[in-house]
Amino acid sequence: MKITVCLKNVPVSNKIVVDKKKNSLVRSKIEQKINPCDLSALTIVVKIKELLKDVFIEIVSMDAGMDLQNFYEAIALGADKVTILSDRAFAGSDAWATSNVLGKYLSTNDSDFIFVGMESEDGHTRQIGPRLSAKLDRNFVSNVCDAEMKEDELILKKIEENQDIVSFVPEKSQVFGILSTEVDSFISLENIVDAIDASPIEIINNSVLNCEAERIGLNNSKTKVTKIYREKKKNEVSYINPDYESINTFVRDKIFKEVLNEG
Repeated sequence: MKITVCLKNVPVSNKIVVDKKKNSLVRSKIEQKINPCDLSALTIVVKIKELLKDVFIEIVSMDAGMDLQNFYEAIALGADKVTILSDRAFAGSDAWATSNVLGKYLSTNDSDFIFVGMESEDGHTRQIGPRLSAKLDRNFVSNVCDAEMKEDELILKKIEENQDIVSFVPEKSQVFGILSTEVDSFISLENIVDAIDASPIEIINNSVLNCEAERIGLNNSKTKVTKIYREKKKNEVSYINPDYESINTFVRDKIFKEVLNEG
């Protein structure tokens, strides 16, 4: 079984750099993390892999590909491969244009299931999942929150509008929208080093993907941003707890950045 997880990097905090002419984020100058809903999606898929055993997980992301730390972390969490769709022509794409790029690639990768976060922290459009399902002619199931095995059958759980949790048997070729949930994303230094050594990361540009120029990029996006403003927030102070996991995470991130910077 092959499962694809769509992953997006989002700004860590409100420390952002804005291109005032284009009204867009300058992502190359922003510290980023895995979008919480996408991290939840990956966590559920890794759980499915542990339940079913014979599962191949591919991460697909439209990204500049300049900072690979979060992708190595995804591999360390259990992904088998990362495919980054990266091209100057994709820059500034809104949800419509992004779904065109992702859809173009996903139409060729033959996944049994596609998991995507319900929304991104920096956009909140909730449009990527539904648009991908429409482009790929697959049913879309929203608000999925967990997975389990029951009588040797894979069961997914989703939250209904009335907050009831409903269990269902997934059908092949469906797209699942995942809610952000509390996840245990602790990664050891050993797993990070193994991920870097394995390095199953492929970067694909538009000369390979061959997306139509009028359906991608900032100038062809349907969303036009007219104004960007910063929300005023009080100064934030971060503390490191004196426990193994917190210290390990802090040291891991420092070493990780040094390793990547050294090439």
